[in-house]
Amino acid sequence: MTSTNREILEDKAQNAALSDKLVLALVSRRPSRATAIQKIGLLVNSVLSGTVPAGFEPHFFGGFNETIDASVEELQEEGFLWQDDAGAYSLTPSGKSLLEDYLTDRESTKVKELTEQIAGRMANLSDREIIAIAYEMFPELTGKSLIKEKVAQTRRFKNAQLTTLPR
Repeated sequence: MTSTNREILEDKAQNAALSDKLVLALVSRRPSRATAIQKIGLLVNSVLSGTVPAGFEPHFFGGFNETIDASVEELQEEGFLWQDDAGAYSLTPSGKSLLEDYLTDRESTKVKELTEQIAGRMANLSDREIIAIAYEMFPELTGKSLIKEKVAQTRRFKNAQLTTLPR
């Protein structure tokens, strides 16, 4: 790795927002489309804050956070994420290095561990099932939803999935 690349990674790690750390940790565990990133981000943030996290608002597909959306966009523009033809984001080699080698502070470690736990429990769920869990846990964020009726039909998950989220 050149010193320039190292400097870029060190600078990004030093200035990484919580949302950057969350997005990197999530897509390292589970390549995800924007809607799944938003919903799992909502769940991770709710565990971190102990309540409906600040910054999430009702949107067309349930809880939405501008900061997470901006992080996805910025991380992709900076070359830490790439998006496949199906719209799923994954880490690039630089993104993997940033996450594993540079984001080692206490907050990063906590976000990575919590995201791993939550995303791991959802690894085999479809995006719609993840949305259904978020809708069940945060009905106050579904007011503008365009898919609320379809999501209601998806609720084939068991309450055990909800109660196994870390506290």
